[in-house]
Amino acid sequence: MPDCAAQLTPDLSARVLRRFTARLLPLLFASFAAGAPSAPVHGIVVFGSYLNPGAAEREAETIGHNLGVALTVSAARVDAATFHRVVSQSLPEAAARQLIARAADHGQDAWFAVADAPAVVATAPIAPTEKPAPLSPTTTTDAEPKPPTRHVAEQTAPAADGAVPATPTITDDSAPVIAGTRVDDPNIVIDGRVDEAAWSHAPAYDNMRVMEPETLAEPTYTTASRFIYTANGLYVSAVMTQPPDTLVTRLSSRDQYINRDSYGITLDTSGEGLYGYWFTVALGGSLADGKVAAERSFSREWDGPWRGASAVTDDGWSVEMYLPWSMMSMPTNVGEHTLGFWVDRKVAHMDERYSWPVLPFTSPRFMSALKPMGVADVSPAKQWAVFPYTSGTADGINDENKAKAGVDVL
Repeated sequence: MPDCAAQLTPDLSARVLRRFTARLLPLLFASFAAGAPSAPVHGIVVFGSYLNPGAAEREAETIGHNLGVALTVSAARVDAATFHRVVSQSLPEAAARQLIARAADHGQDAWFAVADAPAVVATAPIAPTEKPAPLSPTTTTDAEPKPPTRHVAEQTAPAADGAVPATPTITDDSAPVIAGTRVDDPNIVIDGRVDEAAWSHAPAYDNMRVMEPETLAEPTYTTASRFIYTANGLYVSAVMTQPPDTLVTRLSSRDQYINRDSYGITLDTSGEGLYGYWFTVALGGSLADGKVAAERSFSREWDGPWRGASAVTDDGWSVEMYLPWSMMSMPTNVGEHTLGFWVDRKVAHMDERYSWPVLPFTSPRFMSALKPMGVADVSPAKQWAVFPYTSGTADGINDENKAKAGVDVL
């Protein structure tokens, strides 16, 4: 039997050593890497993304003030569009997660975005400019965070002639049932400008909250809603503050839903949450309307003979509507009657919707939870609607022509 050791020539020994090294060294390196500490992950906390840079800067200031951190606005390109993100400075992941938890305690959505570790990275949450907000519901400080800054018009006294001032006083009325303001001869021109003297007799309500997204937070902008009624119909107006450069005006045909600034009202004319109607005026004058049934069954298959208009103001925009009682189904009682109502406002540049009462789309109740409004002596009289029509056909093969004319009476 030959000696095996004698068979290991120098070339064979080199091949065996290379094969051993190729297999053993990766295992040694993997074992070393598994035991070595990994580099910390760094990233930023994103609080929102906006198309309008002014809106992003305002949100950065408001959120940063509430959380006690310094936030910046960063531009990002997504699908050929530029978005402006409200972001924190770069943080280790643990510190970023702590900031996200603190934001959640304040009802603020935020998410973590991984980023490459920069040359200089903060090792702790950004130092607040004021006393920090509580890190958890059980931890308190001696100073509560201030609410977001609202764009509220400066209040002025009514004009001597009784006309509505350009900057109306806001009334916060949380009574179970609000009383509608009766004006027998309001002399209101539906042009979107809330400047008639009759509006000075009606209180302005501003009880809206953010319902979309479902934060239920106090809105950034004020909305002064007024209601005046007569024996023949309901007048609705709204004066809305908003920076003029953020207004979104988009025209469309009736009943078309697109993202734009708008204001609307839903009425439960049954007073019992059984049936009602909704009406919306968009900035620019486009109208939408329809019916609603319990509990939240909306339909656009109805067009009523009502009027609505919008107008741009120095510090926002405004709306006026006139809704005749005769176009709506209502009980025949001639005394006191209670309507249910819900007003909502879309702020397109922030992609937010405000409403009063606040009834998010996820809420199981709607018609049964509308705000009650008391009115009196508004029993509508029946009215007739007459629609004339003409039609004609031409048959070129048989050389026959036909014409029709008539009316539909409803």
